[in-house]
Amino acid sequence: MMFQIIASIKLIIMSKMLRPDFIYVRSPTGRILRCALKIARSRVVWEINGLEGINSHATRQTMRICDLALVDSDGMRNEFSSTFPEFDEKIKRHLTFVTDPKCFYPIRKLDATKDLGLSEDTIKVIHVSSFQPWHDFDTMVSAFEGLCDITGPIQFFFIGDGPERANVIRRAREAGLVGAEFPGRIRNSDLHKYINCADVCVDIFSSDRLLGKNLGAYKIYEYMACARPVITAVSDNFSPPDWARDFLYLIKPSSPAELRSALLNVLANSEDWNFKAKEAMLYVQKNQTWSKATDTTLHHLYELMKK
Repeated sequence: MMFQIIASIKLIIMSKMLRPDFIYVRSPTGRILRCALKIARSRVVWEINGLEGINSHATRQTMRICDLALVDSDGMRNEFSSTFPEFDEKIKRHLTFVTDPKCFYPIRKLDATKDLGLSEDTIKVIHVSSFQPWHDFDTMVSAFEGLCDITGPIQFFFIGDGPERANVIRRAREAGLVGAEFPGRIRNSDLHKYINCADVCVDIFSSDRLLGKNLGAYKIYEYMACARPVITAVSDNFSPPDWARDFLYLIKPSSPAELRSALLNVLANSEDWNFKAKEAMLYVQKNQTWSKATDTTLHHLYELMKK
């Protein structure tokens, strides 16, 4: 409560001094902060991140006072429009599922492998995540089991950290997963090298654990920006944009057999999939960048100023 009071006082003072055209908020507001926003008399832009609390009083009241509500997918827009049909005109989709081409870009696979001191004689499968419950590690570990008996030496890199990491390490050990590596968090200056040394990147989500159509799957764009083949699962709660479908190997969720088949297909047809990956990289580097995201948001703000 005290934090809200202090923040509200600062907001009122700063708005009187600077007279901003917009005040940008990124979470549902409490009663005190909503009062401060009304006193400030600036247009309120609310960036909505996820569907948690969509039916809460705070969400409804924030939707009522904001002039523009930005959501990050068509699925989220549909959810909010159906929940708040009276505010449909306020709800706009902006571009947040992007990558930074200065951090993620293609380099020669052999160069990346040498820079990281990795073996040049193993197949490499990469998964990068924050190890959240909605990442379907059970499917990945089950699909990876015994794969080296078919492909030869293979390394599975589970990169990142998060609440499920210890469970995944335990699950991999129990399964006797040969070649599993858990390097933890990797800074971007090295992360793009790991991605570039991959023969295939995998991002599989557990549809029953997703909060709703609010998943951006950022890493998919980073894999694509590095021109690497990508396997992901499509479900009711996650579907990549239409433009990306031609570049991704799409499978059903929670299907280890289908994931294993996809891996073998990509590895057996690496030339074709590497060609698709290069096409994907060109699209992402041109259209899915932070500068494009900024352009989209500014467009919505300019349109709001015309009203």
